[in-house]
Amino acid sequence: MGAWFGSSRRVDVMDEIDAIRSELGSITNRISRVAGTAGDNLRSNVEQLRGNMPSTGEAQDRLSRVARDALGHSREWIGSAEDHVSDGWQQARGSVERNPALALAFAAGIGFLIGLTVRR
Repeated sequence: MGAWFGSSRRVDVMDEIDAIRSELGSITNRISRVAGTAGDNLRSNVEQLRGNMPSTGEAQDRLSRVARDALGHSREWIGSAEDHVSDGWQQARGSVERNPALALAFAAGIGFLIGLTVRR
């Protein structure tokens, strides 16, 4: 059994992990783009509201504070999402390095389920 789970299988599993890492990076980039678009839309909406508001300094200042707070919160959310993806990646990689046979079996099971789904 040791020969079956030899170094070539470990390389295959590590390649799979690298592919998963790449996909997680892609997901993180998509999240960042979506959040950036949302921030741009928010800024645009705030500017439209500013243009339609009476020129009272207090209302505009309040609106600016709300927009800055919303943008700050969205940046915090993106940072948190990126941290979670990175942490998940590190945990997955560590698990595979500690137990490559289990990781290979897990990957085979997922492949089997995907194959069943696609075949239908």
